[in-house]
Amino acid sequence: MSQVATLVSNALLGALDGENGLRTWLGDASRLGELARNVTVVGQHIDMDLADRSPQGYPAVYVHCDRVTNSLREKFRSFAGTAELGVDVRATAERAEETTDLLHYTVDGLIRVLESVRGDWGAGMYYGGGYEVTYQALKKGGRNFVKTAKVKLTVEVSKS
Repeated sequence: MSQVATLVSNALLGALDGENGLRTWLGDASRLGELARNVTVVGQHIDMDLADRSPQGYPAVYVHCDRVTNSLREKFRSFAGTAELGVDVRATAERAEETTDLLHYTVDGLIRVLESVRGDWGAGMYYGGGYEVTYQALKKGGRNFVKTAKVKLTVEVSKS
């Protein structure tokens, strides 16, 4: 099952970091667009405290697989189930309002990418288009404010 987690995570990571990915959607000429254009997209599940100490810039997008369920819905398949992906989005800025706006702007770009990749991802993966966004409270982080959001989505997987 770990191969399924890696396969699905890498597919989403490629979509977000690819040619028509997140940076394309965040290419607005506004101040937020300039800040968000430097987005870091990483395939990791990392605690916020550790992320703050890492050299990656902000805003940061962390893609990971939270759960894999093999429900064996299809006969003669070794895997026929779902993979639940999590995408943690983190933003930071000097002012609280700017941090919140930057996070929402980045999440909106992420949602646009998800809408554009709805459907067949190849290799037995299918994304139906649904997602859930949960926003965390604004916190003080070092000299700036930090705000996070978690986007959850489910991908159907069928492997021989």
